[in-house]
Amino acid sequence: MGIARALAVDPAALLMDEPFSALDAQTRQLMQDERLALWEQARTTILYVTHNIQEAVYMADRVVVLSRPAGPSAGRDRRAAEAAAHRGDAGRDRIPRGGRADLVAHQGPGEGGSDRMNRVRVTDRTRFLGRPPHRALRVLALIGLVVLWEALARAGAVPVLFLPSPVGVLREGWDMLLSGELLVHLGASLQRLAWGFVIGSVLGIAIGVAVGFFAVAEAIGTPLIAATFPIPKIALLPLLILWLGLGEPSKIAVIALGVFFPMAINTYAGVRQADPLLIRAAVSFGAGRLSVIRKVVLPSALPMIVAGLRLAAGTALLLLVAAEMIAAESGVGFLVLHAGNIMATTKLMVGIVVLSLLGVLSHWGLGRLERALIPWRAGT
Repeated sequence: MGIARALAVDPAALLMDEPFSALDAQTRQLMQDERLALWEQARTTILYVTHNIQEAVYMADRVVVLSRPAGPSAGRDRRAAEAAAHRGDAGRDRIPRGGRADLVAHQGPGEGGSDRMNRVRVTDRTRFLGRPPHRALRVLALIGLVVLWEALARAGAVPVLFLPSPVGVLREGWDMLLSGELLVHLGASLQRLAWGFVIGSVLGIAIGVAVGFFAVAEAIGTPLIAATFPIPKIALLPLLILWLGLGEPSKIAVIALGVFFPMAINTYAGVRQADPLLIRAAVSFGAGRLSVIRKVVLPSALPMIVAGLRLAAGTALLLLVAAEMIAAESGVGFLVLHAGNIMATTKLMVGIVVLSLLGVLSHWGLGRLERALIPWRAGT
């Protein structure tokens, strides 16, 4: 509990003096692993004091050995530190768990009164677990798709009426942009998409937090969500048109419904996964319900909330196109349907490319939002 209280205030530095010395070997190992896992998340500077050289080598990225003045015991301490610092794969069996990436054994004044510092690079066996961004590869994948499309169009494998070339689609899109036709349809779609996404996300997060945190809300909300979630949201559009009319409210409502459910379910799952130890530590410091939700529960649920936003963004685009194809006179969905009816395939492909670009932009924007809200997951 003392360690939990110290970590609850998110200190800039932490001094731990023999914190696990009174524990048995199995519990000590579990606590060491948990301490390392927490350090990987927060990267808090920790000064860890121990008399166990194996524990020091396992827990630290730098080891400082303090010895007595020159003498027989000082020589033994120095040799033990150097032996641990210079351990290799052959000697790894003597320490049951892997070491850190860098190891420094610093010897204070010892034999001869001189300072000694040895730095040894230890092979990182977890390198294959890293996830580099490969930004260039992401761009090349999209370029490769466009090149393949252009190659098929130029080879004549598919008639131009059914598959216009990317150059023709780009030329048609530019003409529509200059005439203002594309901006009219894109503006109408973005307005519906923004309103539906914001309304559905806010309601979904609020309901998810309430259902996940309060027992009464969970008892009421869980069966209602389970009963209404499997209903295809586009099937509700005729009913929404009867209730709200053919105008914008019915289209915004169907998008908001599609966004609401993944946000509510993901937020609920994230709230339920909040660490009870952190919640109890916050309560022990005098935090009330709202403070616990704002400072502990919501930060813990952020990864699941962002995952829900990613799912909801795709669902919102699907429902937007479907709603605009059924009851609209403007929008990208209406553009695609109308172009298909008059066999204007190039204009139809312009609408599809615009939808694809909206999907790419939403993915990029939500990725940036995730790195801003959850910086400790940026490298995962």
